[in-house]
Amino acid sequence: MTDLDKVQSIRNIAYGGPVQQGQGIVFKIVFEDGTQTNCYCRHDQLAMVVANLTAFGHLAEQLRAGAPKEAVRVSTPYKVTGVFDSGHTYDGIAVAIAVNTAQGFPLELVMTPDLARKAIEFLQRELTNTSQTPPQDRRN
Repeated sequence: MTDLDKVQSIRNIAYGGPVQQGQGIVFKIVFEDGTQTNCYCRHDQLAMVVANLTAFGHLAEQLRAGAPKEAVRVSTPYKVTGVFDSGHTYDGIAVAIAVNTAQGFPLELVMTPDLARKAIEFLQRELTNTSQTPPQDRRN
């Protein structure tokens, strides 16, 4: 784990925006001590960076709420607001689905056909369960 004496505390992201015809974004991080640094993130890496920060924040919130460390889940759900595309590789090695999210950015899930069948099986089971029983939180 990181030694907190050797990291800078972020106060804000002062500004930012797209560069290189949308190929990336630049933004300025302002630290608690007033120092600043300019950062660049490629567009194709942005969703992963945001997802990682969101997951770290979710984990911190669970710990703040008193969840035992062994019970803490390191996942942050994205609420899908629409499915807008699907596809497959020419060789059939992978299939994909693209969705919009309430968080504001699209996600693309790429997997083998076997994993896609398994995901469909899981979703079908959940759809069947929702029509037969009252809603339950089965996360715990």
